[in-house]
Amino acid sequence: MTLPGRLAVILARGGSKRLPGKNLFRLSGESLVGLAVKKALKSKCFSNVLVSTDSPEIAEEAKKAGGWVPFLRPSDLASDSATSTKALLHAVNWVIQTHPENFPEVTVLLQPTSPLLKSQHIDQAISLFENHSFTSLSSMCSVKERPEWMFHLEPDFKAVPRDQICFVHPSQKLPVFYHENGAIYIIKTRHFLENHSLYDINNHGGFIMEPLFSIDIDSELDFLFSEFLVTSGKVNPHE
Repeated sequence: MTLPGRLAVILARGGSKRLPGKNLFRLSGESLVGLAVKKALKSKCFSNVLVSTDSPEIAEEAKKAGGWVPFLRPSDLASDSATSTKALLHAVNWVIQTHPENFPEVTVLLQPTSPLLKSQHIDQAISLFENHSFTSLSSMCSVKERPEWMFHLEPDFKAVPRDQICFVHPSQKLPVFYHENGAIYIIKTRHFLENHSLYDINNHGGFIMEPLFSIDIDSELDFLFSEFLVTSGKVNPHE
């Protein structure tokens, strides 16, 4: 197995309390994990796409899509309390231990729960990461709910603006804020192994994606909205 300088990893565990079996949900005839694998391979940035899962069913779906599934993730890394960071560390360490001659300089984490991500987004994010010499990068989209216009409630339910000054400002006068959409994380592998973090907050890049492609499936409503966007022709999940 020849590995590139970039390692793509897709984390897809079998369990999910909020939306059971979501990584096997089908969108436009393809499972979410299958879509993620095919887009990563279509991006031409990786020769292999490693899928870490505890589920034989997900493993089979990933393999059918062209994914590399060399192990099943230990059960202690597949519980609701297990973090993505620990699961990713396990995958990266497995690769390094079994293929020490091909240490991946960069690790790219992709999420099956972002099915409207395009392969070109992956290309563009990696290009931004490398051209700006970032240590870490994550995909983001602009916020819709302005924090300046939010309230907090006092014990007597009196609503108080979070920011009395900004509350009266039109949106054009407010700074643009972004939040992570969960689709792409890129990190220099040595930094990740040393710090057990997907972030070097002093040298972190943000790749901007349109809200239309930024849906993160965490509930049934998220999935139904994704289906609507696909069936209405707004997006093509196979791109």
